[in-house]
Amino acid sequence: MQPEGPPSHPMDYFVPNFGQDHQVKESINSEEWASADTGHKWVWKNEPKPDIIDYKIEPLDVDM
Repeated sequence: MQPEGPPSHPMDYFVPNFGQDHQVKESINSEEWASADTGHKWVWKNEPKPDIIDYKIEPLDVDM
């Protein structure tokens, strides 16, 4: 439910964009360097995850 009245905090304010983080850039460059050095390109695999995981949990004690 939406509260009534004006908001209690500032909204629609400017948010600066400083670009990509330098550590993310270093990680991307490191992967590119490693791929070039080894001659092997890393290919990401998007494997589907199972919807239901059936964990078999047996009680350790009958009083549990």
